[in-house]
Amino acid sequence: MVLSCKNKISNAPKSANTSLSFQPSPGTFIYCNNPEQLFTTDLGDNSSEFGNHYLLWSLVSGTCYAYYEHENMTGLTIGYGLQIYNPNEHPVTVEVTNVGFSNNAFDCWTQFYSNKSGESGSIGFFTIQPGEVLWIQRNDNKISPGAIFNGAAAFNVSGDKVYVFHYAYHNFNNIDGTASYLGYITRTDPNGQTEAMVYKGTAEGFVQASLFNINISSIISQTITWQTHACPGNDMVTITCPLTDTSNPTYTTFTCSNEDNLGNWGIRYHYTLTINNDTSRKKTISFVIAQPYFISNVYVWVTNSGKGCTINKTNWKFCEFTLLPKAKMTVSYEVVLSGSSYGGLINSIIATLS
Repeated sequence: MVLSCKNKISNAPKSANTSLSFQPSPGTFIYCNNPEQLFTTDLGDNSSEFGNHYLLWSLVSGTCYAYYEHENMTGLTIGYGLQIYNPNEHPVTVEVTNVGFSNNAFDCWTQFYSNKSGESGSIGFFTIQPGEVLWIQRNDNKISPGAIFNGAAAFNVSGDKVYVFHYAYHNFNNIDGTASYLGYITRTDPNGQTEAMVYKGTAEGFVQASLFNINISSIISQTITWQTHACPGNDMVTITCPLTDTSNPTYTTFTCSNEDNLGNWGIRYHYTLTINNDTSRKKTISFVIAQPYFISNVYVWVTNSGKGCTINKTNWKFCEFTLLPKAKMTVSYEVVLSGSSYGGLINSIIATLS
């Protein structure tokens, strides 16, 4: 039996002693965090009060996964949505598999991993006719002034490439298709926070760790620990950001080699680990995340138990099970670091006597 979450462990390892090999999954990761702080000029309303802008555009097909995080500094209650536009002369099909949204918190993942339709979007198959649009997420009037909000959606596009647009808006009825691209924002806000260190764009897939096997005898004397979400690291994605609009696009990239602190917010780390008890004693296996910063927001989904939880304190034991001598178990789980957080998570597998 695999127990998930609700457990805290003291004095978990704080440094890595192992390096895992990560590989991007197929598909496209769409990320939007620039500008992190939204003002009225950033909104998509076609109105003299607002900017008539969309925050990001992406041209994609196949398997896609989008994550966004912003802070509402407009002083107004606003909405946020993901719009898909079909520029082709034939229909395309979109299958939406996961949706999640959270206002002023980072628990969009509970809804996302439920694989169910919710107030922020619908699961299912949709056909988009030529020149038409589909909103795979719409969160009208749900984002309060000052709120830090985030959301995620997973979908698959069949038939051809489509555009995905990120919109923040005050009144959905003011979105009329005339908006232009906001571009990459580098401004400094009145509090001195610069947008130049936050980014948006696309990357190849969500990151997935290769399957690997562990003998308990090898981790009794030395716990296996590895670091993720920090530069430098072989798990860090490269984000390609459009600088101009769809008609004549130019791009820039954000990478660890450029000393950009990407953090891998929203990336889904998928682990499949087989633990073999090659000893003569019954052992308890614990999976632990130690966070270097108390404000980090981590969500863990344990496939074996079908349960997930949000971790926002240090030294959390999110998965535990007991193995008899000569027994083995395969555990699958996903870890997501949400904004607004610091990167540099330490992941551990610990074996103790039952």
